[in-house]
Amino acid sequence: FFIVQEGYLRLTRGDSGREIKLHRGDTFGELALLYDEPRRETVIALMDCKLWVMPQLAFRNICQTFAHRRHQEFVAMLNAIPALQAHVDESAFMTLATVMEETVLDEGDEVC
Repeated sequence: FFIVQEGYLRLTRGDSGREIKLHRGDTFGELALLYDEPRRETVIALMDCKLWVMPQLAFRNICQTFAHRRHQEFVAMLNAIPALQAHVDESAFMTLATVMEETVLDEGDEVC
């Protein structure tokens, strides 16, 4: 994954041949963070450039760390509910935490 800090580049899509000009703030290579597949684009610097690079392994490590931290927060939250403490053991809390989803409500939204 790349972020253009300075310069201009030309991205050519392999499937369509379509060309896109990239400049400061543009990004490319996002799918490479998620998939181990050959790139479908060719990117050529049209002048001297500075890019920021996010390696796939670093991205995956960050995602795993965040997911683990979030899981631990959910387990701690479940452990703090008195009504569950007497009826649910620690391993069940671990399992429940994996399926919990956060829901965001705006003022006035109906919960159920």
